[in-house]
Amino acid sequence: MSRINDIKAKWQALPVREQRLVLLAVGVLFFGLVYVGGVRPWLAHLDRLQNKVATLEKQLAWMKSQAPKLAQKSGRTAFRGSLTQAVTDSARRYGIVLNRVRPREPNGVQLWVEQAPAEQLLSWIQAMRNQGLVISQIQINKKKSGIVSASLTAEG
Repeated sequence: MSRINDIKAKWQALPVREQRLVLLAVGVLFFGLVYVGGVRPWLAHLDRLQNKVATLEKQLAWMKSQAPKLAQKSGRTAFRGSLTQAVTDSARRYGIVLNRVRPREPNGVQLWVEQAPAEQLLSWIQAMRNQGLVISQIQINKKKSGIVSASLTAEG
């Protein structure tokens, strides 16, 4: 307690002009510490975020410019004629009997198989995938040992 009293006594012994000068120095020091310890790091972080946004915007613009090129490269279909014709020809080669075939917009076909050996069906599906088709939906049900029924949607 005596130390605080000593500081108070020294403070009161100072002329008013010096007290104001000390208060001004303490205020400047306080705001300087707040700036260096809080505001400046926050501004640096904000600057880094703005730079990151600019970089990501450039990357996005580049990706958008590359999308048409990528679509051209990946737009491969190994079919001549219609997708429906290619799928039915492929099924015939693998001994799969298609009970129903329905074209789907924009570039797909829905297929139903009532009875097929499971191994043959899976081989046929893999062959279609190898030709560039995407099997977007598939449902396979067991009929009896080794025989299945299936419905699937293929897109090319």
